[in-house]
Amino acid sequence: MSNIDGFSNMVYVYDNKLGKWPTLGELVETNKRIILFQHSGPACDGTIGCPAQFHNFYDHVIESSFSVSSIEEMEDSTSCALVLGNGGSRKFFNLNHFLNGAFPDSENAAITNRREFLEQRFALCGEYDVEL
Repeated sequence: MSNIDGFSNMVYVYDNKLGKWPTLGELVETNKRIILFQHSGPACDGTIGCPAQFHNFYDHVIESSFSVSSIEEMEDSTSCALVLGNGGSRKFFNLNHFLNGAFPDSENAAITNRREFLEQRFALCGEYDVEL
């Protein structure tokens, strides 16, 4: 990160003492436009592993299921169920948007990656309150 001029200065480090995340507007205003998350790696608490700028993904994010295997399942609200991230008490929502299968399917991708399909899915899953 330090090899890219100005990058490190734009990285936001969450302060647990504040208890809330800044808004996008506040991040832009302070020029802290980059938030870094990691998971499946070393502890990222600033003491060992990675630097404090890397936040542990599941300390802050809830996530939808990643076991959806058909377009019909993806169009059903049950595909939005929160399965990881402390039962929905986090501030960010990671919406998994891919179909499980043995091989990638270009026909399914052409459908699920259309703007209209994405907008419908975001609206469907946007009903979940991540600020519990």
